[in-house]
Formats: sequence, structure tokens, C-alpha cells
Amino acid sequence: IVCCVVLITRENFNDLPSLDKISIEYSLDKASYWHGYADYYDKSLSHLRNKKIKMIEGDSSMKYHWNDKSDDKKVNYKPGNSLRTWKKYFNNLDYILGIDIKQDCMFEEPNIKTELFDSTVLNNGDKVNHKYGNNFDIILDDGLHSIDAQVKTFNNFWPLLKPNGIYLIEDISNPQALKSELKKIVNKKIHIHECNIKNSTDSYVIKIVK
Repeated sequence: IVCCVVLITRENFNDLPSLDKISIEYSLDKASYWHGYADYYDKSLSHLRNKKIKMIEGDSSMKYHWNDKSDDKKVNYKPGNSLRTWKKYFNNLDYILGIDIKQDCMFEEPNIKTELFDSTVLNNGDKVNHKYGNNFDIILDDGLHSIDAQVKTFNNFWPLLKPNGIYLIEDISNPQALKSELKKIVNKKIHIHECNIKNSTDSYVIKIVK
């Protein structure tokens, strides 16, 4: 009798590149040399790294404020690199949907989709729901960095998040004020995380689990 034993080992996430390393590769301001969001996101989202997730990122292009090729930290940047970073980070990504108001930032690649509209306009979240559904695992607001815009985007996008999904808002200069506004809308714990405020005073992130 011949016995054959096959060992199936779980992928070791420690062997995978960190989100910060990928962010540096794609010249994102999420990386440790600027806002420092990547390390926090890595800790908050690594449990989803091998899941077949759906994600939204609002205003992911950064086309007009992160394209200074004279800065060696930005030399590899091109519109859509934030979406490509998430695609590389999540091993089994279903797709990531980028929302932007710039026509020249619309593109499509495997596991990446984009839609042209303003996330702050009332009922625009219904457009996403109609086309893509309301079962997103992660929604990241990297849009206009004002409390008014962040609250309006939250109103539009929060219904698109599945139960236990994670909603993130970055580039916040007054997190307590934004938290107060969000508490008027949702009865959930609102986490505030301070990142590299020595580089930029708006380097705060808010996280809400649905």
C-alpha cells in the first residue's frame, strides 16, 4: 500500500509586499514618505488580502496635484496608480471601481473599472447601486478634502457598503469636526487615526465598520 500525503499550506502574507512598498513603487502620497496611510491600511485590511473583494475609491487619479516629475518620489506616478496599487495588494480582487470627475482619467484594465461623476452630488450613489450593486467590502473616500464634500460623499456611498464592510476617509485636517458630522448620520463607532502629520497636517484617516 502506497500512501501519498499532500500538504497544502496557507500563503504566508509575510512574504508578500507591504502596501507601503507597493505605494512607493507606484509613487503614491499614501506611502510612508508622505501621508503614511499605507501602513495603517495594511493593518486594517490585511485580513481581506486574499478575499474576493469589491472596492470603491473616490477621486483616485491625483492627476493634477501629484505629477511633479522633478520629485523622484513622484517619478513613476500616472493617473490610476492608486487603483493599480490596490489591485496588486489584494491577491484575489474581484474589482476596484474608481470614481472621478475628470474625463481623461477614465480607463479600464483587468479588475479595474472607472466611472465619471461627482461623488458629492445627491443620488449619484444610486447610479453605482443600479450598475454594480450595494455589496462593496471597502469604500475609500480620497475625494475633495473638505468636511462638506466628505459628508456628502458618505451619504451617497455608505448605502453601497455591505454589512461589516469598511468605510475609510483620508486627507482630513479636522477629524473631530468631521466625526461630529458623521455621528449625525450613522450610529457606528468612528475611529480616528493620526498618520504622518509632520509631513502634512491633514494626514488623518477615519474608519467606520458597518
